[in-house]
Amino acid sequence: MFETLRRHVRAPVPSRPLAFGATTPATSSEVSRITEALRAHVAGTPPTLPELAESIGLGARCLQRRLAEEGLHPHALGERVRMQEVERRLRGTRDEVSAVAADLGFSNAGDFARAFRRWAGTTPQSFRTQKRSQVDGYSRRNRSRINR
Repeated sequence: MFETLRRHVRAPVPSRPLAFGATTPATSSEVSRITEALRAHVAGTPPTLPELAESIGLGARCLQRRLAEEGLHPHALGERVRMQEVERRLRGTRDEVSAVAADLGFSNAGDFARAFRRWAGTTPQSFRTQKRSQVDGYSRRNRSRINR
């Protein structure tokens, strides 16, 4: 116990004390934990704020404050995680777009296509074709350099 007290006494004092009720800002590890918790629910129903907070060991209000300090909103963060998973699936698999939509919790391919267009500004199929042509073009260029 005395060792703990000594460490706290020796700790540097912040130059400016926190205001009453202020919390420390969210760390990148906390945002990572939140993102991972959201990623675990990407295919199903998104967790409620209290469920999300409980899964990472924070209170709901504390989670809201920490996200607000980082300029994040739980819903927007959930959408970003979902979009990252969609991009990963469209780039890395040959699954049908309708299968990707169903796996990620969209009720139908039309809803998925509208959401994707809102996120990416293009259709899922166009996105997939564009990303594959970029990869194929890069591969062809590299092979031609190797063969010279």
